[in-house]
Amino acid sequence: MKRKISLLMAICLMAGGTSISAKTLIKLPKKKYMLSHNTQFSPNGKWITFHTHDYRQTFSPNYLQIASATRGGLRQAFKDPVRTYTWKNNKEIIYYQDRAEGKIIIKEGNPLTGKAKTIFTKKLKELGSGYTRGWERYDIWAISPKGQILVGKEDKKLVIVDLPSGHEIRVSPYPKGDSSAKFSEDGKRLICYTEEMFYTGGRGETKRSYSLYEISSNRVKLIKKFTDIKGLQPSMDYGLSPKGDKIIFTQEKCKRGCFHEVYQYNVKTGKLLKNRTLRYGQMLTITFDQNFTKAVVNNMHRTIGIFKLYKKWKEAK
Repeated sequence: MKRKISLLMAICLMAGGTSISAKTLIKLPKKKYMLSHNTQFSPNGKWITFHTHDYRQTFSPNYLQIASATRGGLRQAFKDPVRTYTWKNNKEIIYYQDRAEGKIIIKEGNPLTGKAKTIFTKKLKELGSGYTRGWERYDIWAISPKGQILVGKEDKKLVIVDLPSGHEIRVSPYPKGDSSAKFSEDGKRLICYTEEMFYTGGRGETKRSYSLYEISSNRVKLIKKFTDIKGLQPSMDYGLSPKGDKIIFTQEKCKRGCFHEVYQYNVKTGKLLKNRTLRYGQMLTITFDQNFTKAVVNNMHRTIGIFKLYKKWKEAK
């Protein structure tokens, strides 16, 4: 009788789209601390990479870790500290070296062997002196697998820089508030997420948006800015399909604990699809693979869980 009741409960949960379990892939060592917004799958979905640093040191460098997406495990990908990075293919990563004072160094390497070579350098202009000494603004937001970087510059604008040639293309004015960006796998589209805080009557309100761009050799064209997607608000947990024609994102809800519902939006057809609901402790960030089949979750910087998404998506009501 107990077996029948348990089976019935499982069927009800699955029918409601609720995830009943996630596989805990990695439990981080005590001296490691997982950083947010930097987890990525390899293009074939077999590997995941993410940043860690020693939480006991406030300004400790960030190092890139690699692990199997099925077996877990943990090892450092490169000897260099790493900031922004992307998978170029299933064997190579392009990364921006951290802690290179006064210059930008971008390398390409194999995370399984640790071998890397420099593919781009830029000397930064020195500003000020003494205690006010610093460098010109050159914030690398995102890197394309095709060898492009999205850069926030001193003159309050975003530009795309082609790494081999150094050619720049203007994207837009520098967004206000917290922002992030991702390229499509083919390098032809770019999505930017922006989160702005407004205060009216003493109360704070957060406005979130996605801006989707099309990239050519000499210009960047805004396809559309989304402040909502069929009544749903853009979220910081998002991804772009290989051709940039679909957006995957989540909606956080809290009822008897907090959970995330997973949606996929087709930019061309306007169709909104829904997948499963994710529950796994206190989820700080969620990252999806390029084919929208898996999700990896950062649970309070200490454990990493992985979900398989349903093969069949249902039209959202």
